[in-house]
Amino acid sequence: MKTVILVALLLLLFPIPVLGGESGLVISSYSVNPSTLFPGDTGKLVVTVTNTGTRSAEIREAVLYGNGLKVLSPGYSKLGTLTSGGSVDLTFVISGMKEGVYYPTLVVRGNDSTLQYPILVTVDSTEPEVLLDTGILYVNEVNRINFTIINPRSGDLTSIKVRPIVDGNVYPEYLYFDRISGGSSAKGVFYLYTTKPVETVQFSLQFNNGENVRYTNTTAPINSLPSREIQISLEKYPNEVLRYDTVVFSGNITNLRQDTIYSLIMSIEGDGIVSSRDVVLPALSSMDSVPFTIRVTPISSGTKHLTLTYMYSDVLGKIYTGSTDLYIQVPDKDVLSLNGVEIKKDGIELNIIGDVSNLGNYEVKGVTVSVLASDSEESYFIGALAPSDFNSFDINIPVKENTSTITISIQFVTGVGQLITIQQNLPVKEKPVLKEPEIPKKYYILIGLISVLVLVVVGYSWKRAMQ
Repeated sequence: MKTVILVALLLLLFPIPVLGGESGLVISSYSVNPSTLFPGDTGKLVVTVTNTGTRSAEIREAVLYGNGLKVLSPGYSKLGTLTSGGSVDLTFVISGMKEGVYYPTLVVRGNDSTLQYPILVTVDSTEPEVLLDTGILYVNEVNRINFTIINPRSGDLTSIKVRPIVDGNVYPEYLYFDRISGGSSAKGVFYLYTTKPVETVQFSLQFNNGENVRYTNTTAPINSLPSREIQISLEKYPNEVLRYDTVVFSGNITNLRQDTIYSLIMSIEGDGIVSSRDVVLPALSSMDSVPFTIRVTPISSGTKHLTLTYMYSDVLGKIYTGSTDLYIQVPDKDVLSLNGVEIKKDGIELNIIGDVSNLGNYEVKGVTVSVLASDSEESYFIGALAPSDFNSFDINIPVKENTSTITISIQFVTGVGQLITIQQNLPVKEKPVLKEPEIPKKYYILIGLISVLVLVVVGYSWKRAMQ
C-alpha cells in the first residue's frame, strides 16, 4: 500500500507528458475537496490538464474511472483544441461509501495520444473527538468546563458547532468554531451547573466536511464531587458580655468553590441585640479569602442565641444561603457604672461629684452625665471612655429647699452606633447642724470647788516662799 501511495505522489509531483510529437498533455495539478471523504460523502475532484508542447493539442475525451469510488458526473467529450501552454480544468463529482484508499484514474484522449493518471482519494471514518481538560465536576456549583476538540483527520473541518448535553444548566448552549485544520485542535469552554452527580458529558457535534454537513456524538467521562461551599472562620470572642457593651465577631470568609460568587451578604441576628451594618462583598473569586467584622451590642440580659447568616449568588443568578449559631451570656449589669457619688446641699444648690466607669470590652463614645433635680437639669460632657477606664464629673445645680431626690442619667453611644440612656435615682440627705453640748449643773459646782482648792494651794505655797 505504501508503495502505491508513493507512486501516486510521484505522479503528482512529476507530471507525465504525452510521448511523441511536438504536443504534450500533462496533469499539472489536481485537488480533492474535501481532501478526505467520510463514507457517504461527495467530493469534487478538479483536475488541471496543461498542454506543455510547442503546438496545439486536441482533447477528444476525458473520462474518470472510479476504481471503487462512485463517479457521479459524466465524462467530457469533444473538449476542443488546447493551444501550446494552455490549460483546462476538469471537474468530477465523486463519492466513497467505504473506508479506504482509492486511486481513480483519469483518462484523457487526444488525436495522437492517450494520458492516464491515477489520483489518490482517501475515505476515512475517523470522527472528531472532545476531551475534557479537567475531568472534575462539583455539584451545586457553576463549573467552568474547559475542553479540547481534536480533528485527527488529514483534512480540515469547518463550521463546527458543539453542544454539551448533560443533566443540568449549560451556558452557552452552543459553541462555534470556524475551522479546525487537519491534525490540529481547538480550545473551548462552557459553564455547567447541576444539582446531582453525573458521570459523563455528551457532546453533539455538527460540522462541514467540504460541502457535506455531518453529525456525530462523542462522550467524555467526568468525576462528580460535592460542593465545597464557602468557609467562615471565626476568631475567639468573649462568652459573657455586659448589657450595652459591644462584642466583636471577626474572622475570614474563604470561597472554596471553583467559581466566583457574587453579592455576598453576611449579618448577625437575634433577640435583644443590635448589630452593625451587614458585610457586603460584590464578588469573591475562587480560593480568595477576605476578613470581616460584625459588631453586636446586647440591650437586654439573659442567654442570647445569635445566628450568623450569609447569602450569595453564582454567575447564573442562583441564590445560596447558610447560617451558623452563636451564643453569649448577658448578666443583669450595665456596661457603664456610677461610682463614689457624693451629694452636697448648700441651701438651694446641690453639688454632685462622682465617677463613671466603663466595665466592658469596647470603647463607648459621647458619654454625658446629666442631673435632673426639681425643675432644673445640668449636664457634664466626658466624651469617650476606653475599656476599664473611668472619668470624674462635678455638677452644680439649683434646687428647691424641699428637694429629696435627684435623677442622674448617663447618655452614651455604643460600639454599633446606638444612643443609650441609663438612669439612677439618688436621695438627697440634709447635712445635720452641730450644737454645743449642755453641761450639767453638778459639773459647774465641781469645777468651782477645784478652782478654790487650786487658789488655796497656790496661796500657801507663796506664803512659805516669803518666810
